Amino acid sequence: MRLALPLLTVLFAVAVAHAQPQRPPPSLPPNDNQTQLFRGLLHFHKIEPEAVENIRGNYDYSNLIVVVFGDPHSQPVVNICRAALANGGAVLIASDTEMALSAYFPSGGEVKVTGDRVTFDEPGAIDRGLPNRPCALTTRVNGNSPFSGVERVATLDSSYMLATRAPVGVPLVPVAAFPTGATVTTPKGRPLGGLGVLPLPFALATTDDRLPVRCMVLGDPDVFSNRLIYTSGREESPTDNLKLANNTVQWLKGRGRTRCLFIENGNPVSRFDEFEFSSIPVGPPVPPIPPISPPDIFDPELQRTIADAGNKAIDEAERKDAMNRGILSAFQGRKSTVIAVLACILLGLTYLIIRRRAVANWYHKVFRPIPRDPAMLGPDVPVGSIEHRRLELLRSADYGPVLRPVVWLLFQDRGLPGEYPGDKLPPLDIAVGRPQYLREAIHSLWTVARSAAPVGYGRWKQLEPLLAAVRAAADDDRWRFVVPSPRDAAS
Repeated sequence: MRLALPLLTVLFAVAVAHAQPQRPPPSLPPNDNQTQLFRGLLHFHKIEPEAVENIRGNYDYSNLIVVVFGDPHSQPVVNICRAALANGGAVLIASDTEMALSAYFPSGGEVKVTGDRVTFDEPGAIDRGLPNRPCALTTRVNGNSPFSGVERVATLDSSYMLATRAPVGVPLVPVAAFPTGATVTTPKGRPLGGLGVLPLPFALATTDDRLPVRCMVLGDPDVFSNRLIYTSGREESPTDNLKLANNTVQWLKGRGRTRCLFIENGNPVSRFDEFEFSSIPVGPPVPPIPPISPPDIFDPELQRTIADAGNKAIDEAERKDAMNRGILSAFQGRKSTVIAVLACILLGLTYLIIRRRAVANWYHKVFRPIPRDPAMLGPDVPVGSIEHRRLELLRSADYGPVLRPVVWLLFQDRGLPGEYPGDKLPPLDIAVGRPQYLREAIHSLWTVARSAAPVGYGRWKQLEPLLAAVRAAADDDRWRFVVPSPRDAAS
């Protein structure tokens, strides 16, 4: 009877396993520029779709995520983004066409997608038919950002960002940039000289977790498309697009946002469950167990095997009994002494195990490994080298003493007198189609050059593309200062 019970248990477990239906493998979305995989991540993290008509009155914007891919061409969507950012919500805007984003923020600001095309060629990357090969983005993360741990991202006709003035209450800083030396052209293919030598911002985001609001804008919605997310799973030259997409969804969700207004090329999307990430099997497939035929208890061979197993068990019991008698004889038959000795040994082993675990836990709690690359300078700079130390000092220092002489030399080259005493920006002669952007860039550089306030790393990354644009226009003789009279200079 004792042998029959385990056997019946095994047979019952096998029968139950065969009775359970096998879940079919999930059907994968098409390899195109749609977003079923990205929206599947929203569904996987329990974020439900929201409709524009439901967002009115005393709506809880702190529980809302707004995702805008491309220009929505809709003032209600712009108003919803502004209200979400003003009330602790989360907003993701991704576009590769020219877009001025000031209206999306509650306090204005000067943020835009330029619409200029950025292309690059990473040596050793596998093209696989992509217009842009995967690039190693330069990530700058001073806080929490979706680009944490992301290195190589595949893009399609991507653009870069400009932020001449960050919106108040939504402190956007560069968190990812294109590789230095990328080629920049207009949407019609005309080269833009002087910009490709700088790390152009690919994404701006809020990184301060102390703020309730979360916002990220980036210059390419295709990084979240099915086609480019699939590049993360290929055998050769895989990318981090899937990791970036999952990081972005978790970052937007924050501490528990559950509603999402999803606008793709101006159209609201109301389904996130077209692909179920939870249906993907975890681990390798388990091969089916072959059917087990019940044993014949009248088989002589089986009866002989059971008898041999019983005889071996009896012999083992007798051997252990003889050993026990030997131990008792060594202690002159006093069982109490044997029990006391065994109890002492058991207590000693218990003490050693507890002490070892306590020391191990203390070691793990106290030990804090030194980060290999705390400044995130990248793998090309060996830790401990002179170049590593130089970059650390550069990123933590004041950029003002380095930036101001460069700006003054550029201004003097464009006609500013060397001893100009006035604080007001002199009149400008600008010969470009849209002078407003260039005028504001020169004004920003003038303000920094006339001020003694320190210029931190984040402020320098905002000024860097402005300096490049002003210098490129100066090289083309597109602007210069109108030489002021002594009376104008004194004012």
